[in-house]
Amino acid sequence: HVTNQKTFHLFCTEASPAPWNTTLLEELCSGLSEQLGHLEACPLQEAGVGVLPLVNGDSILRSYFQRISLYLQKKH
Repeated sequence: HVTNQKTFHLFCTEASPAPWNTTLLEELCSGLSEQLGHLEACPLQEAGVGVLPLVNGDSILRSYFQRISLYLQKKH
């Protein structure tokens, strides 16, 4: 879920302009948005299991996307 959120933020916000083909970028953002919707409606959360705690790999991935996002913001 976090990976999809970070990818969506990286490519699909105005703060992150990208020199990509507009049509392909719109398709990517649409697909990511749909996946996020499905993940947010995850049966585990509805059953009361909740969100699993972050493991080291998630922290590394989160940091990676944060650095990319900061780089793009500075470049803008």
